Formats: sequence, C-alpha cells, structure tokens
Amino acid sequence: MRPLTKLTFDAFRDLLATTFAAIADPRDPRRITWEMPAVLMSAFAMLFFQHPSLLEYQRRMQKRTGQSNLERVFQVEELPSDTQMREILDGVPTEPLRRVLPQTFEQMRRVGWTTRFVTEVAGQKYYPTVLDGSEYFHSTQIHCPSCLHQSHANGEAHYSHVVVAATVTRAGSHEIVPLDAEEVRNTDGPQKQDCELTAAKRLVTRLRAEHRQLPMCIVGDDLYGHEPLIAELHARRMSFVLVAKPTNTEQVQAISGRLWSSGCLSGEHAGVSFRSGGDPILFVNNPAGVTSAVRRKTLDGLKELNELNYRQVGDPETHTRIQQFELAFRMQSSVPELTNTSNEPESTYKLYGDEAKKGGTFANSALLARRMIERGVRFVQIYHNNWDTHSNVAGRLPLQCKDVDQACYGLIQDLKQRGLLDSTLVVWGGEFGRTIYSQGGLTKQNYGRDHHPRCFTMWMAGGGSKPGVIYGETDDFSYNIVKDPVHIHDFHATVLHLLGLDHERFSFRSQGLDLKLTGVEPARVVRELLA
Repeated sequence: MRPLTKLTFDAFRDLLATTFAAIADPRDPRRITWEMPAVLMSAFAMLFFQHPSLLEYQRRMQKRTGQSNLERVFQVEELPSDTQMREILDGVPTEPLRRVLPQTFEQMRRVGWTTRFVTEVAGQKYYPTVLDGSEYFHSTQIHCPSCLHQSHANGEAHYSHVVVAATVTRAGSHEIVPLDAEEVRNTDGPQKQDCELTAAKRLVTRLRAEHRQLPMCIVGDDLYGHEPLIAELHARRMSFVLVAKPTNTEQVQAISGRLWSSGCLSGEHAGVSFRSGGDPILFVNNPAGVTSAVRRKTLDGLKELNELNYRQVGDPETHTRIQQFELAFRMQSSVPELTNTSNEPESTYKLYGDEAKKGGTFANSALLARRMIERGVRFVQIYHNNWDTHSNVAGRLPLQCKDVDQACYGLIQDLKQRGLLDSTLVVWGGEFGRTIYSQGGLTKQNYGRDHHPRCFTMWMAGGGSKPGVIYGETDDFSYNIVKDPVHIHDFHATVLHLLGLDHERFSFRSQGLDLKLTGVEPARVVRELLA
C-alpha cells in the first residue's frame, strides 16, 4: 500500500486504487469485460453515494449535470450493471478487502489525523472502539452459499450478510473511523447473540494481533457482555466498557460515550463509567510488587513535573492529567471496597430484589449508587437501555418496568432509612415520551409507540423536592399539555435550585460565550415542586 502523506479524498481514493489493483482476479482472463479494480471502486462508490442502484444514480447525474459522478470523483469510466457487479464480486475473497480497513487506519494514524479520537480516563489514554453488528445485504430471493439464512413461520426465507464492525469514535462527534470488520458466518450459531458473539471474539483477537501498540477500549452494548467474548478480552488484556443490562434485549442501542464526557468543561470533570462485567474499572489495582506507598511517591513526582510544565506552557490538559492521576490513586483505594457488596445484609436484597446480586443489572447499579452516595460521590448516573419501544410494547415494557420498579423503590427507601434522602436528589426520566397511539402494524401480540416530545413524565424524590405532588396535566388523548406546562429548561432551573445554584448566575465561559445550562431563553424555577 502506498504511504498516505496527506488526508484528502483524492489521496484516499488513490490509496484504495492501489489496494484494489493488488487483489487477484479469480475470473477467466478471456471472459473479462470490466477490470476488477474498476468493479471494486464502483462497489465502494455505491456505498459512498448510498444509493441502491449505482447505474441508475449515474444516469440521473449525467442527465442533470452532464457528467458522471463516478468518472469525476472515482475515475471510473464504465461500470457493470448492479447484477453483473454482484456476480463479479461474489467470487472475490473478503480477506484482501477487509485488510483495507486496518491498513487505511494505520496510514491515517501515521499522518496524525487519528489523535483527535484519543480519550483520556483516569490517566489512561484510549481509542474508544465500538463493536456493533451491521447487516449490509438482505433479500428474500437473492442468496449465495455464504448467506445467513432465516426461515419464518409463514414459509418466507430471509437471506442476509452481516458483519461485526469495529469503529473508532469519540464523544460529542459524528466522526468515526472504521478499524476492522468480521463477517458473521452461517456456521457461527442459530441466534443473533450466538453468531455475533462468535464473530466478535474473532474480531477482538485479530484487533489485538494486528494493532499490538494501539491502546483500545472496546465499547459495546450488553449483547456483547457475555462469555466467551469477556474471557477473550481479559485474555488479551484489552480494556472494555459495558452498561446496565435490561432483561429484554430485542432492541438494544450502543450507549454514547458523551453521557460521561465533560462537554465543554475541561477533562478533569469527566465522569468515570463502571463496567457491568468483570472488574468495574480495569487496572484499578497496583501491579505485583508495587505498594501504595511507592505508587504515592511516584504520583507525587509526576505531579511536580506536570505542575512545572503547566506553569511554563499553561496547557489546561496538563492540569487535567494531574487531576486524573489523583483520581486514579483515590479509586485504587476506594473502588474495590465500594464494589464489593458481599458484606451487604440479606435485608438489602429483600429491599432491592435478588437481581441486585447480579453485576450489571439495574438493581445492582442502584445498590452501587447508594454505596457511592454514602461515600460522598456527588453525582451518580445509571443508564438503562431498551426503552425505544417502536414495536412489541406488550412484550417489552413489562420486563423493562420489572427491571426498574423494585430497584427504584429500594434505592429511595434505602437512602431514607440512612438519613441520606434529604440531601440527595433522585431524578428519574428519559429523553422524551411515547405516542398514545400505535405505530406500525397493530395486532394483539405486537404493536409499537413512536417518539412523542410534546408531553412526557419525569419524577423526583428527596433533595428538597415536594413529595406526593403531581404537577402538569395533558388533554384526554395525552397528546398535548393543557395545564401547568414545565419546559425542560424550567425543569433544569428547578434541579439547579435544589442543588443550591442560581441558573441565571451559573455559567461557564466557552468559545467566547457565557454558557448557561438553561440556555438563552427565559426559564423559571417551578416553586410548586419545592418542599
């Protein structure tokens, strides 16, 4: 592969062209009409333009602008029909094509473009690497010997191709860089979880083998929070992050790292996420032979050097690093004891439910939240997935509610009996409401509810909020608000007031603006919600 010296589209296209030219053509040379590099580049162009028919797309472009996008952008003069392209590509082995991803990433890393994705947590620098399954071909008729095959009760057969992709991402950005992908094989298992887990295991093994010096932190939803993948990650000494696992997992969504990011604040204010399987935080213990005293002395020396550098250069990231090293040291002494719930009495599990004994569940997360609060942690967030009920409301919501119902009750009662509820504000909510009417097909067994931002419910407990109050009212159809509306900025202003902060005066200067959490529009504290 030709070295990439600058990051432009033309340079990237030339890099692809060089790679495609080296791929062997399995066809009979006497019967070749379209050269393999042009076919491969056309296939890439189809993905780039995101149109189901590249030929039709180019005809429209030619008619509208007098020039083919394929020729101008990708330097391909002639292309086969969609069917011909598929038949040609069916004979191309996937391994040479797969290698384009890690090779391209390495080229981009060498010119320094990937440094923007590096994330620092507790003194450790990582490339957040998200695993997710992606179906890139689906048909009820067209298929090949390698297709995944699924038969339905109505006799219909579905054929597909799926990959587990590894992409490098960063919080607060839409930019991603594909790092690698592994094909899900039709021999990997009968269920989605089985086959994707098996493919993911192969993928992380290869990621570590091909990127030995790349500090990756594997991020995935709870589909990947099972054996054998966790064992493989531990064996390869790879960092990873998972989230609280809902009982029903038919529609899980990868959590965004921005939920724990510091936003426009400096990095020292970023949250620390706990893993839902295995050690809650990797490398929280000292290496063998290193005592706490030695670690403390080492950090004191690093702190002096970093403070000297900060005084000379003034880079706020240096101050962030000082704070993260100190945070890491504090976590080494506190996290193991914090997360060891074996000394909790049986009455605790009667309060939260038996699910609290299982790591990664919502109930276990609620119990850990109480343990953090009583140890002085000022802000705790629990994220519970799978509420996006566009289908199967009757099958999913009972399980979702079961996950959170007793655990939320248990948390509030636990805080109350320990004298912590008065000084702790518990807020429960989501991103928006759901429609009262059905979405999609309507059957007794399966129906869905779409997004509905006009009205939705949140609740608070403790922390100076008024108990036993229902504030606000919708119309008879639960479509819109008819009484006592509370804008989200009003709610934020009220929460800040309960925390002792005046939302009109509380601001942070960023990029020349004095930013307020309640925005620039007028917002009010809802006094009726105060005790």
